[in-house]
Amino acid sequence: MKPRIMLIHPSFYIYGGAERQIIELSNYLSNQNYLITIFTTGAINEFKKNLKDSRLIEAGNLNNLLNLIRIFAPKFEIINSHNHPAEYMLYPRRNKHIWQCNEPPEVVLRGGRLPFQEIQRVKTSVSKAVVISNFDKIRFENIYGFSPVVNYPGVRYDYFSKSIEIKKDKDQIILLQPGYITWTKNQEKTIEVLAEVKKFYKNVKLILAGWDKDPYKEKIIEIAKKLKVLDDITFTGYIDSDEKFRELYNKCDVSLNPVKTQGGYATIFESISSGCPTILSDTFISSDVVSEHGLGIVSKEEDFVDVTLRTLENLDKIKDQTLKNRIWIKNNLSWDNFGKKYEEIIETLI
Repeated sequence: MKPRIMLIHPSFYIYGGAERQIIELSNYLSNQNYLITIFTTGAINEFKKNLKDSRLIEAGNLNNLLNLIRIFAPKFEIINSHNHPAEYMLYPRRNKHIWQCNEPPEVVLRGGRLPFQEIQRVKTSVSKAVVISNFDKIRFENIYGFSPVVNYPGVRYDYFSKSIEIKKDKDQIILLQPGYITWTKNQEKTIEVLAEVKKFYKNVKLILAGWDKDPYKEKIIEIAKKLKVLDDITFTGYIDSDEKFRELYNKCDVSLNPVKTQGGYATIFESISSGCPTILSDTFISSDVVSEHGLGIVSKEEDFVDVTLRTLENLDKIKDQTLKNRIWIKNNLSWDNFGKKYEEIIETLI
């Protein structure tokens, strides 16, 4: 009989990359006859709608969640925690514990160091760690002192690669940055790019597509006002469907992603799958994959303006290259591959 798995995630108040991973992983493992129970504080309807056979326990708040985890953890053969601070919620129990570390705690992202006791908690309570890129693997080893498994998340290639007709002014240029409005996505750089591109292409617009309740939004609005481009920017707010993202990828001319070392994984590979020329920073966690397989254009942050202008000058050629090379995503970044690799990790612990 397949083991019972307790999957822990602090909350599902948005439906981003980590939440999609959990949906795809839970549905895959359920199809393989694993019994999955997800413990969280709460989940939005979009998450519940996409979850198939797994059981969902909503604790309401963090204290209740911690109590439920400690009560019910002995009834499960495998614990699978996702995202910080879920990795601490079992401590000091010593279950067979897999931690999906999509990113380290924010103090590390901001250049700080974790306290010694937090590192020790992870080293003593996590049996296996999983990361989503080689960059993350090296960073994880430097922080925690042991090696995680690299497992690339999937992309809905067949869906996003399906071209759809979008009407727009043929003389208009549309730049897009998909992803939540937050400092790690670095929208302020994209706004600077817009202001410079506008000196050469008067009919250029920028769409910032994603959840926009972070205080960081006020900072980028001030930058846009200072550069006199606020009227050329559209904030979509939270986008609740892949269909809307696919429309945006097909509508835009270039996808800009000057992201820091966190986030952006799904939207970058989705835009490339759609055939949209995609520029990303060399600090993107999977920039090595994009560069090695010619999927997009990797740039240093300080070169984003020049790279964007060169891309617009050679747009048709670059789009053709994107359409040609994107097949690598179909062959290598599938959710089935992600699930199978996870199953192999689970089998090493049972």
